[in-house]
Amino acid sequence: MSRSPAIAEAIEDTPQVRSSDGELPDVLVWHSAATDYRRALMRRLPGVRVTAMQPSSRALSSENAGILLAWTLPESALTQLPSLRWLHATGAGVEHLIDRPDLAAAVRVTRSLGRFGVQVAEYTLGYLLHLLIGIEGYRRDQDRALWEKRDRPLLTDMTVGVLGGCHRLR
Repeated sequence: MSRSPAIAEAIEDTPQVRSSDGELPDVLVWHSAATDYRRALMRRLPGVRVTAMQPSSRALSSENAGILLAWTLPESALTQLPSLRWLHATGAGVEHLIDRPDLAAAVRVTRSLGRFGVQVAEYTLGYLLHLLIGIEGYRRDQDRALWEKRDRPLLTDMTVGVLGGCHRLR
């Protein structure tokens, strides 16, 4: 889990989630990679109780969890976490979380930062190549066992600009 150390640092450095005596609350990780997140968080936050749950369980069970790491949640799941003070989305966006009717106004909602810009740049380059090369045409031909040469431009002969990105691929 390359993002776990950054999440652990964020937990350590966020005074709003600490109790009045300065202690960090229990952490519930509800994620398909929950075990990996738990292991990494326990290394970085010794003494903090970290519970790992797989999304297949469908029910969150940690009444004392003050911090929740998750990507998606079942309907009304947050009502099962009365001590929740911080919901951290392990993905790039929080739109699917902030409009939930079971999200209390006092719960802080944050998201992961890091490699998403690089991933978006890679997806963009991949789709450009997919369209330029005409992969769908090759796929259709392959399904019909048809092997014909296709004339197409080469990316090396073009200048491509991507507006709105902040990460470069080298």
